[in-house]
Amino acid sequence: MADIQKLTVYIVDDDDLVLQTIMAMTRALGHDVLSFSSGVEFLDALPELAQGALLLDVRMPRIDGLAVLEQVRQLWPNAPVIMMSGQG
Repeated sequence: MADIQKLTVYIVDDDDLVLQTIMAMTRALGHDVLSFSSGVEFLDALPELAQGALLLDVRMPRIDGLAVLEQVRQLWPNAPVIMMSGQG
């Protein structure tokens, strides 16, 4: 079986309980994790980050997840992204 490159998982969510829970679960699966409590915080760090996988909340203050995704795609066009929402 070929080696799969290990990507860092970036989690962006403004709900601290959700953020901490997803971080713990992701680490338990053996992934490196970095978390951000807002889209703005993540976008500020983005130019310095190595490409990774992104778990991104849809609804956040100041800049929503879809707007963050648009900017991420400019630097990381092939990065795996999972959009999350606690809204019905």
